[in-house]
Amino acid sequence: MTNSIKSVSIIIRTKNEAKWIGSCLRNILNQEYHNKKEIIVVDNNSNDETREIVKKYKVKLINYNPNIYLPGLALNKAVKIAKNEIVVFLSAHCIPTSKNWLKNLTSSFVKNTVAVYGRQLPYSFSSFNDKRDLFNQFGIEKRIQHKDNFFHNANSAIIRKIIKKHPFNNKVKHIEDRIWAKNILKKNFNIVYEPKASVWHYHGLNHSTDTKRSIGVGKILENFVVMKSKNTATVDKTHNLLTIISHNPSISNKNFLTKFNKFNKKISKKNILGKVCVVSHSIDVVKKINKKFSAQAFLFKNKNTITIKKIKFGLNSYQKINKIIVDAVLILDIDTDLKNTNDYKKLFEKYFSDNYDTVIPIVEDYDMYWKKYSDNQLIRLDDADKLIKDKEPLYKSLSTIATVTGPKIIYNEKRLGFNIGCIIIK
Repeated sequence: MTNSIKSVSIIIRTKNEAKWIGSCLRNILNQEYHNKKEIIVVDNNSNDETREIVKKYKVKLINYNPNIYLPGLALNKAVKIAKNEIVVFLSAHCIPTSKNWLKNLTSSFVKNTVAVYGRQLPYSFSSFNDKRDLFNQFGIEKRIQHKDNFFHNANSAIIRKIIKKHPFNNKVKHIEDRIWAKNILKKNFNIVYEPKASVWHYHGLNHSTDTKRSIGVGKILENFVVMKSKNTATVDKTHNLLTIISHNPSISNKNFLTKFNKFNKKISKKNILGKVCVVSHSIDVVKKINKKFSAQAFLFKNKNTITIKKIKFGLNSYQKINKIIVDAVLILDIDTDLKNTNDYKKLFEKYFSDNYDTVIPIVEDYDMYWKKYSDNQLIRLDDADKLIKDKEPLYKSLSTIATVTGPKIIYNEKRLGFNIGCIIIK
């Protein structure tokens, strides 16, 4: 196969990937690739809004709902539908690092090559275990593999007629890619590793096995590899983040604008909160914010409406006007904002790296707390027999100050979901 631009069919497996699939699809659709390109999403019975998000894009959606999930079987099912010369496999939470990812991946089919896989780089918030795994496994040098059967379907491409003739194993639960590679190399084909075809991948090959050693090795590798290349990803680089601020009707226009100006100066240089949207009952506030700041402001006249309805209005208005699908929302109160702006970033990072539908900040609390039971008996919850300096703290929620959640929660007019994660702030 020559190095001319090939037609491609991109296959993405999903299972509750609502936080990532929008960013993944946007990045694929924005690739600088000048030949036929189709995208096939194989969804494994997601019970979040993954499918709803996929339907907003011009892609094919296959519902794959087996009793036991078998990755090879799912991919083979999609390959049968694929129409183009090259089949590309990409995990839903793998985000291409550049607009040339697809071109670099498909142009690496040298003579006798039947498969290519690309580099995987960690996010800034990936655990050091994952950073260690990814930096160690995915190097900077291109290589042609004749005997080494390492191959990874999180970011790979295979000639369609080859994968149709030699499909993945339909019965294994894991490493269907490695098994396939081992068998294909026996037929005197080769596999190419192309580091220029790189993606961001927040977890490593072993999904973050927690050991002290991996932290030490991960730190060394991060300093050596990332600092040298200055190439790392934060969520705001790959996702559509939105911060929504509702104008509290008890705060005067002047006071609100003063606080917003102070907040804007605090976060503008770091650009970690995505776009900022303000909902206000005052036309003067809306005009001034739209004129003087990079934020967008929307008028919601009924100032006595509950806050979450205003937040919902802001989210809906922002998405419609900008024709953007938002991946996560920070609901923010600027009356009492968090002292450290990095804590806002941590909220987003925890939201995307874990399975929580909501993430809130909490603080240590050493006060006395009591719980009243049905018999009217009061039981003290904190350590009654200890001095404050010896107590184990309880933790107080600051969700009214800052909350990161998904658009679906907001559209249901709720601030908090059912699966809440926390970050401890000082």
